[in-house]
Amino acid sequence: MIRRLYLIRHAAVELEEGVPAPEWQLTPAGRAAAGRLARSQAWRELTLIATSPEPKARGTAEPIATAAGLELREEPDLREVSRERTPILARADYVALVERYLAGDAVAGWESGQLARRRVASCIARLVRDAAGPCAVVSHGLVLSLYLGLAVADWQAITLPAVAVVDADTNTLLQPFASVEELE
Repeated sequence: MIRRLYLIRHAAVELEEGVPAPEWQLTPAGRAAAGRLARSQAWRELTLIATSPEPKARGTAEPIATAAGLELREEPDLREVSRERTPILARADYVALVERYLAGDAVAGWESGQLARRRVASCIARLVRDAAGPCAVVSHGLVLSLYLGLAVADWQAITLPAVAVVDADTNTLLQPFASVEELE
């Protein structure tokens, strides 16, 4: 029997100039999408759900935890890649930085990709060990892309929110990231 690990990227956020990315909140549409995501039947079998401490991840995770009847576990190591010195950029410019970053290049002002991957992988491995069965992690696009070894095109295809399914015991991707609509 396959023990499932659900990797969940948070819902849509309000980008606010002058507000650090780790403090961004979900948009009204993001909150609605998180609510729709929480209606998935997959959550009935969860034995553990953990989230990044960032408000956008917590706002996505809380409805799922409520639907699953579980206490939400906050894990600082599930936070997004630190890139606080990066201002809000035009989409093409940001994608170019992400492409370099996911390819393994250093990006000035960004947390090392190797360190971020080790941080999140270690945290997820610990959560999987702690879970009695299926578990879910709510986190962020860059750090989850590093965890899965995704290229920039795969990162760009991850919607807000989205869910990927991994075999928790072999760390094999069973289902790539899918949108709320694809899950319904």
